[in-house]
Amino acid sequence: MSYGTTGYPGGPVVYGSYQSAPQPPARPKPGPGLGVTGFILSFVACIGHFVLAHVSADWFLALQRVSSSSSQAEELGYKAVGTGIGQAALGVLNLVGIILNIVALATGRGRVLGLIGLLIGVLAPVGAFFWFGSQAGLL
Repeated sequence: MSYGTTGYPGGPVVYGSYQSAPQPPARPKPGPGLGVTGFILSFVACIGHFVLAHVSADWFLALQRVSSSSSQAEELGYKAVGTGIGQAALGVLNLVGIILNIVALATGRGRVLGLIGLLIGVLAPVGAFFWFGSQAGLL
């Protein structure tokens, strides 16, 4: 019986000291999908935060001009509540994007886009807050 062969059909393979056992196939390198997904979620939330901040500032200024007893004030109040709900929904979307970006950075699955998405996700709500303040005349 020679090394690296079986002694009989279907029998065990015998390896000599100069041969190693066959290695399992290498795991494929993970793709950048997680970083791309996190980046897209953070980017969409960023754009939405700024749009809703601008709209909220316009309604805030319009609400200051009308009397509190008019029906227009009530309508603007409902719109303000709607934009607040929209900002909260975008905040949840942004939080999911931030979590995905952190996981992408930690696992190496789209590190560059994960880092960019993380920076966008963290800075967008702060920037939108200041944008609202500057448009509404509060800053």
